[in-house]
Amino acid sequence: MGHFTLLFASVLLFVLPTLLSFHPKVHLILGYKSFLISGFITNMLIWPWHFAFKNWHTFYYEKEYTLGINFLGQPIEHYIFIFSLVFFNLFIFTNCRLWFRVRFLMKIYYSVSFVFFGILIFIIKDHFNETLTAISIVCVLFLLTLQLINRRVFVLWFYPGWFISLFPMFLLNLFLMIFPVYIILENSVTGIRLLNIPVEVFLYQLAIYAIGLVLYEWSSRSVFKIPEHTFIVEKDLE
Repeated sequence: MGHFTLLFASVLLFVLPTLLSFHPKVHLILGYKSFLISGFITNMLIWPWHFAFKNWHTFYYEKEYTLGINFLGQPIEHYIFIFSLVFFNLFIFTNCRLWFRVRFLMKIYYSVSFVFFGILIFIIKDHFNETLTAISIVCVLFLLTLQLINRRVFVLWFYPGWFISLFPMFLLNLFLMIFPVYIILENSVTGIRLLNIPVEVFLYQLAIYAIGLVLYEWSSRSVFKIPEHTFIVEKDLE
């Protein structure tokens, strides 16, 4: 695929959930305005992160797998990829709402949160000097704190959505690492890998997942005033 590799992965990540988003129970495609806001703002928030990675020589894209068109120091496909990743995560999250009931999730949400907090703090304690590790974990801890204090019911589907997304994200990153489309320097990660994929990649995508989710829900309720297209409907509270 050559220069179209990253673009191909980005488009594929967007097209697959789009084809399924017209299902009457999902309705995700009806909230496209909220998705556009979520994807745009997420890109803005992620850009300083990648700017720092590039200047600290932590992470970069291989030029032979991109179109060679850059914007603000990043390949244009990078922004398409973030948009696609946000939409893909929202699609999985919305389907989780259809399958997992609130009462069950209320029993495990806080327990999982505190266990996850403890694991992240234990990792960062010994690996704060690794750039990608430190930044990823600090951002995730901050976002998880926001999730814990958020009293809206929609956050209860946060973990099921992320856990389910791990498998397709694993396949996607495995595909991107084979070429490799992106390079992560060894001195910026802990060395913990899953088939050559640094664990920090999944933390990075968790941060994007959390940002996109909160922004989508916020824009649906506060900007467009369309609660019927958001994640929470009355039957979820039964």
